[in-house]
Amino acid sequence: MKMMSSLTLTLLALPLFANAEVFECKSPTTGEMIYQSSPCPANTIPKGELKIKELTPQQKAAADAELKAEEQEESAYESTEAKAAKQRQNELQKREELELEERRTRAAEDEAETNRRRLYGRNYPY
Repeated sequence: MKMMSSLTLTLLALPLFANAEVFECKSPTTGEMIYQSSPCPANTIPKGELKIKELTPQQKAAADAELKAEEQEESAYESTEAKAAKQRQNELQKREELELEERRTRAAEDEAETNRRRLYGRNYPY
């Protein structure tokens, strides 16, 4: 989720770092609107020119700082998630080891009981 918001922020900020012109042209044959970085060709109808302003150094620094803060927050989140996953894996492994030990203990008790019955038969004192 954090990665998606960081990616969105980055993608939204990318056009702000460029100083470019965008030309809006209409194709006379299809009527389709065409957006391009160069002036309209002679066979198209110019509709307008869009100017994209360049960021001031302060705006660029603020955007860079915000991006860095987002990246640090995402890194901290991922680190926390990795630690939690490792802890869950360790707990699962311990639980499996305990269950295995319980099964071994029950098997040893059953084997001991079987040996007692074989040894004492029906005269088993318990």
